[in-house]
Amino acid sequence: MPGMTEEWKTNPDAPKLEYFIRISGFRHKMKTWRPGRNIWSKAFSVGESIFSVSIYPNGDGKKAKGHISVFISNKNDWDVKVNVTFTIGNQSQNGQLQISANSGRGWPKFCEHGDILGEYNEYCEEWIGADDALDDNGNLNLSIDMSVIWEEVIKDRKDTKDLLEESKEKVENLKSEVTDLKTEIKTLISKAEGGRKETKS
Repeated sequence: MPGMTEEWKTNPDAPKLEYFIRISGFRHKMKTWRPGRNIWSKAFSVGESIFSVSIYPNGDGKKAKGHISVFISNKNDWDVKVNVTFTIGNQSQNGQLQISANSGRGWPKFCEHGDILGEYNEYCEEWIGADDALDDNGNLNLSIDMSVIWEEVIKDRKDTKDLLEESKEKVENLKSEVTDLKTEIKTLISKAEGGRKETKS
C-alpha cells in the first residue's frame, strides 16, 4: 500500500533545510476527517536536531474545525529555537519558534478550508477562487523552509559526527575480529587436514 505522503528535502546536512510534502487525498480528508485527527511527516534532521511535521486536515481540535492546523515537532531531548516558514499554496505562516524537548509548536488555524478550496460553482462544475495548494487529484503540497537558530547543549549529548565516528570505530573493530576469526579457522582446517594425512600414512 503506498504511503499517505511523498517527501523531499534539500541540503540535508546544513543547519538550514527546505522540505516538501505532498499529502494524497487531502481534499477528501478536509471534508471527512474529525478535528484532532492528524498526519505525521517522516522524521528529518536540521543541524544536529531531528524534527517532524504534524498536519491536521480539519483542525487540531473543535476550536480549529474548518481550518488546517500545522505544527513542527522537536523529536530531541534538548530545546531548540528555529526560524520556520510553512507554505501551502498562496497561504504562508512564519516565525521564530522556541520548542521544548519532545514537544511541538505551530499554527492551530494555519488557514481556512475556504482559502484552499474556494467555492464550488455548480453552473461551471468547478471550484472558483481555489488556491493552487491542491492538485487536480486533491493532493496537498506543503513546503517548509527552516533553519536552526540554536540547539541546547545538554550533559552527555553526542552529536551526529561523534556517533558516526563511534560507529566507524565499531565497524573497524568488527572487521578486525572477523579477519582474526577467518585466520584461526584456516589454521584449524589446515591442522585438521594435516592430522588426517598423518593418520592415513
